Amino acid sequence: MRDHLILKLEGVLQSWGEHTFEGLRPSEQFPTRSGIIGLLAACIGIDRRDKDLQQALGDSIQYAARKDQKTWPMVRMTDYHTVKNARKEYSGLKAHDTIVTQREYLQDATFTIALWSTDNAAFSLDQIQEATCKPSELEWREGGCRQGQSIGALCDDQNGRFCR
Repeated sequence: MRDHLILKLEGVLQSWGEHTFEGLRPSEQFPTRSGIIGLLAACIGIDRRDKDLQQALGDSIQYAARKDQKTWPMVRMTDYHTVKNARKEYSGLKAHDTIVTQREYLQDATFTIALWSTDNAAFSLDQIQEATCKPSELEWREGGCRQGQSIGALCDDQNGRFCR
């Protein structure tokens, strides 16, 4: 039987990006492959600009996601932001105009993710488990982690070992 790594993704607000339309940034109803790979890459310490390592990680895993039932339902929430210097292509606005954008989040969502390795994987499940339990402390970069913060994934492996 194939080994699996189980991750529990739980949070007050989550967003799993789908196609964005400048002013609207919707969220999928479940974790996306690119979101999972990005989360794992951040835990491992792979720089967002390192396309080769990102690709190697993506080629190393397959996944399945389950939306978990809780006592209260998951709610889709829209947050509004104002953005200065919007692109000229956005609804004919000039570059200096301020626009209102909408960003969707999933409130009180809980997911269970099962990961398994592909043949000839560059990253093993053991490496991924270690990284999710003790994430790399990345310097702040756009979309990255702040120094000293961790990504709070609860993980366990096929043998029932847990870590936080």
